[in-house]
Amino acid sequence: MKIAVIAPAMSVGGYGYISMLLKYLRQHYPDDAVSLFGTFTPQSIDSERELRRVGVGIVNVFYPRYYRNKERFSNRWLNNISNRLRKNSYDKKMRKIESIIKDGGYEVVFYAWPFWIEPLALDVKTFFIPHDFIHTHFFGFHCGNEYNSRNFEICGNLLKMFLAKGTPIVSVPFVRDELRRVFPEYKGDVKTVFLANLTDCKNLSADEIKVRTSAIGIKTDYILCPGNVQFHKNSGQLIGAYYFIKQKYPNIKLVMTGIVADKVYAKVMSPHYADHTGGDDWDIMSTGILSSEDFNAVLRGAKVVVNASRCEAGSGSGLDAWKVGVSVAMSNLPSFMQQMEFLKTKASLFDPMDAKDIARAVLEILDNPILAQKDAAESKAAMLKYTWDDVARQYMEIFKKGS
Repeated sequence: MKIAVIAPAMSVGGYGYISMLLKYLRQHYPDDAVSLFGTFTPQSIDSERELRRVGVGIVNVFYPRYYRNKERFSNRWLNNISNRLRKNSYDKKMRKIESIIKDGGYEVVFYAWPFWIEPLALDVKTFFIPHDFIHTHFFGFHCGNEYNSRNFEICGNLLKMFLAKGTPIVSVPFVRDELRRVFPEYKGDVKTVFLANLTDCKNLSADEIKVRTSAIGIKTDYILCPGNVQFHKNSGQLIGAYYFIKQKYPNIKLVMTGIVADKVYAKVMSPHYADHTGGDDWDIMSTGILSSEDFNAVLRGAKVVVNASRCEAGSGSGLDAWKVGVSVAMSNLPSFMQQMEFLKTKASLFDPMDAKDIARAVLEILDNPILAQKDAAESKAAMLKYTWDDVARQYMEIFKKGS
């Protein structure tokens, strides 16, 4: 079987998810060919190198952003010409991608990150993972321009196209239920496959962790928040929570990694905002995207890994922290709690809309290190019972059986 995996653009967690899935598909099904049609950036270089090593075909594709009419000019005639040219360009690029996959004899197409493109016009078994439904939960200025009414309409229309074309695969029952709530007319099957850790972390000694974290600029105890700058990540409430944590632990820092500003520092003197400062006296550091080796060290060295998201399909940072035995504090979202129930892991839960409650959950870990270590060790042991061997097997069964 030949499987084409379509990934126009991804977050850091998205790269981790796709890389782990394809790596283990190749490991367990060496007679089946897997190719990743992705748009690669510096943040994915480690993943791309590893996938090539295990025999995943790499096709570097520049995906066009989904076409839509725009009013760029005051003159309607000019707008019509502009939109026609843009549509022709979009169609031409998408047909080229279709041709590559068709000529390559692929029997399955899996859209692992189906954002801002239409499904390709291919008569093959088709699957996609809708991830989460953030676009349905926020609106307009409430959470930034990414969630305005026009984008809500576009995301909804594109998901309808995918539902008409293929079978959805979700990572928690919450997303399955959201899909059926948002699209009650869809009566087809929805496959659920829980995920394992998103980062393939190697063991490091305490000295190795200290050397790498110190080189990054972290020289004291810290709380880690892997994520990005999207509004649903809820950084504002987390910064407010940090202010209250700092009152009891004045020397602990907050480190933010991922698609965030590179080496920006802040001082927190209020629960309502943070002040930019230099690199010498800081409470919060945003590191930007770290190499796999550096992130491994920063993850393992954290006192607590926190995920304050308001809405998400699953906690990737929780999966990684549980895997290496680091304590987790996270939002009491249904999707997160479903992960915990399935995996039998433990975390200190909080209301993401309440900065004081976030602080309470983190302090619950910091104040009780022996219990926190016990919970983290139990979570690490639980993660050994459900791995990417299990995830890859379930995905391949779905691909081979079809919709």
